[in-house]
Amino acid sequence: MERIFTVIILSFMFLKLQAQVVLQLKQLPSNTPRDARFSIICEQNNWNATVDSAYYFKKVKNNWVLNLPTITDTFYFKITRFSNIGVEVDSAFNEIENRIVYPKQVGKIDLKVSNWMDFKKEHSVTDNVEVVMDSFYSKNLGYSKKIWIYLPNDYYKDKFKRFPVIYALQGQNAFDNYTADATEWRIDETLRSLQFKNDNGCIVVAIENNRKLTDRETDYFYKGFMKSDTSLALDFEYFIVNELKHYIDSAYKTKKYRDYNAIIGAGKYASFALAVALSNQFSFSKVGMFSPVFANKDSLFSLYVDEKRNWSMKVFITIGSNDTIAKPEVVDDLVSHLLEKCDFFDSEVNIVPKAKGNHNETFWASMFKPAYLWLFEGANYPKSNDKFNNYNSFDREITAKVYPNPATTNISIETDAPTIKIIDEHGNFVKDVPIALPNRISFVGRGITINKVEVKKVDLNISDLKRGNYYVVFTDNSIKKSTSRTLIVQ
Repeated sequence: MERIFTVIILSFMFLKLQAQVVLQLKQLPSNTPRDARFSIICEQNNWNATVDSAYYFKKVKNNWVLNLPTITDTFYFKITRFSNIGVEVDSAFNEIENRIVYPKQVGKIDLKVSNWMDFKKEHSVTDNVEVVMDSFYSKNLGYSKKIWIYLPNDYYKDKFKRFPVIYALQGQNAFDNYTADATEWRIDETLRSLQFKNDNGCIVVAIENNRKLTDRETDYFYKGFMKSDTSLALDFEYFIVNELKHYIDSAYKTKKYRDYNAIIGAGKYASFALAVALSNQFSFSKVGMFSPVFANKDSLFSLYVDEKRNWSMKVFITIGSNDTIAKPEVVDDLVSHLLEKCDFFDSEVNIVPKAKGNHNETFWASMFKPAYLWLFEGANYPKSNDKFNNYNSFDREITAKVYPNPATTNISIETDAPTIKIIDEHGNFVKDVPIALPNRISFVGRGITINKVEVKKVDLNISDLKRGNYYVVFTDNSIKKSTSRTLIVQ
């Protein structure tokens, strides 16, 4: 008898379990924040998203599910992101009818959310931004990317003035809420404001990322299930350096030398940006890494170690304390590798942790300004015409001029660097350039000693060089810096 009673009880519990309604979020908008949480609003919680935890979705094995309490009457509800303004709407951002669960309904209900009300987008881009090309085709990648460009306030006012350049990955997020995955980085507003405060201006080239190919574009060691599903990282790198950058430098008033070129990215594109810069130090000297994520830490670190720091570089790294995707301990390992294996100086790597920062565009937008100011410190302001430069400060940039360029038989070089060499486009040593050591002079005035270094000029015969592209490399170990200038021999 007791056994029969137990069976009856278990059967009743099973039927009760079967009668429960389980809501499962099967599909969410692509721009849903990675750290989003979900609930429903209904009459039972007074249409308030955060009142009753019984109506919160929970993550179970990568699925968002909600076991509804027992339903005795027709149940009306909508899905939200823990916010009454983050409620679901249709694909055109129109309000939708309440969802319905009927009293006799049981089992699992798969739900699809088309859009969130607070993500209704309007254009927020400034007049400084133009579209370079809607479809910039890459032969190596085999597909096109949309390219935007931010031009400084005075770009069209001074026809001789040239500007540094930042290449921004995930470019759809750079300037405009309308194109952004979630919210924009406000790069255009930030740079406009800084230029009104005496910044010299900067060009930003924004490169659209292919959301479906993020892993293939950023992971050099990616291997998919299909034989053709392989890494596109090398092809994407070639596109940036040899296709896009060449076009931008020829079509716009850029400072094309490495000293004035940076590349930035967030998440997986941050680690990719560092790899591109280290592999192409002739093109880039500055890297901005926002909440870097490494698909394959050990393989990527070995890639970085293979690429030594040959000239002065600057790497800005930031990560939020609330970030659940980027890992602070991995960032610490990366910094150790850069300092110990890649020959970076401490002054060239700037780690900026941020309290309460999350892995999202809002946090990255807040960190763009400090990243820009640090990366371009001392490199983006008008310089004195004095033939002497400060030499006792690490903020001093090396003076380096090569002219005429292109050249055939003779060139002139002006520099305050004590060491000059010429290498070919593959990085092979060609020759040293003899130059008298610059004079270092101290000026004393008003109780302050100012150390200066003289700019020297040397004339050089290059008739022994074959036609082609070369780099003139200037080094000053006293300030732990080097720079290069392209030389075209015709």
